[in-house]
Amino acid sequence: MPHHILKELETIALSTAKENGFDLYGVEVFTHLKPITMQVQIRHVGGGDVSLEECANFSAPMGDAIDAAELLDESYVLEIS
Repeated sequence: MPHHILKELETIALSTAKENGFDLYGVEVFTHLKPITMQVQIRHVGGGDVSLEECANFSAPMGDAIDAAELLDESYVLEIS
């Protein structure tokens, strides 16, 4: 059963990816890990892979969007790939 925040996280990730010039490739939430881990996969528009630096640069706006939406009241790990 998907975590209750998955749908909203997908919406936030899609919007944030588009705002930063990427396509959203996938979103996963791992609740069995402590702290909870959210994985967001992005690609360049048209399907190209992103660099490690681009993932790092995308992490801040994605984290800010998650925090602004107040999805969780606990700590989490955000992985961008």
